[in-house]
Amino acid sequence: MRVLAATVIGGKFEIPAETFGEGQEVLVIATEPERPVRLTAEEEQELLDAIAGIQREEYVDAADLLEEIRAQRLSAWEGIRDLVENPRVRVGGQLPDRDEVHRR
Repeated sequence: MRVLAATVIGGKFEIPAETFGEGQEVLVIATEPERPVRLTAEEEQELLDAIAGIQREEYVDAADLLEEIRAQRLSAWEGIRDLVENPRVRVGGQLPDRDEVHRR
């Protein structure tokens, strides 16, 4: 992976032809002129590592992540439903204390 800074002139990137091979994929991250992006060396490396991971298909698809979160929320709800819907049933007619709620 290489990082290259370029300027758009006449609506096109002015980059020497030998910089990239024909058909090579290039990622372009554009900054806004009034808000330039400044990264520390550590932040830049983190970004490059993340991009490399995506290229290796080491990522979680957003739809899969949302489904996993939904399933975890449903599972958590099932664990405390009885206490929420009828708190006196499980603890002998008294309201449960905070620790009892967390144990369930």
